Amino acid sequence: MSRFSERFLFSAAILVVGINLRPTMAAIGPMLDVIQRDTGLSDTGASLLTTLPVALMGICLLFTSRLKTLFGARNGIILGLALILLGNLLRWPWSSAALLLVTAILGGIGIAMVQALLPIVIRHRAGAAAAGLMGLYSTAIMAGAFLSGTFSPWIA
Repeated sequence: MSRFSERFLFSAAILVVGINLRPTMAAIGPMLDVIQRDTGLSDTGASLLTTLPVALMGICLLFTSRLKTLFGARNGIILGLALILLGNLLRWPWSSAALLLVTAILGGIGIAMVQALLPIVIRHRAGAAAAGLMGLYSTAIMAGAFLSGTFSPWIA
């Protein structure tokens, strides 16, 4: 594989991962009234649905070096993405208030793991191009939030 192909695939992977780090949380806001009506989620539960992932992201970031030691950066990212995927998949077949909170926790931990470890991989692999790729990564995160917040009511 050529050096160009490797850089392109690495950049594409960063873009795809970044886009998928916010839909777990950003799709909730526009759908909150419907979610509460359909699941019986209380106002307190609704606040936890959006607060838990953010709190877990902050807490898990405190353990970045531990995560890297425990799983390695690449495996930790894969595990984090698997937790995000699992949390989102579990929301489809069952729509109970308790399960939504569990999926918020799974998503929050997964997002935190990826956000803690992906910048390490970017700095390690990209060298002088790290700043540009971090910009791509940050933009992808915000694009994922925008897209999921915008389209979740239509998809639902």
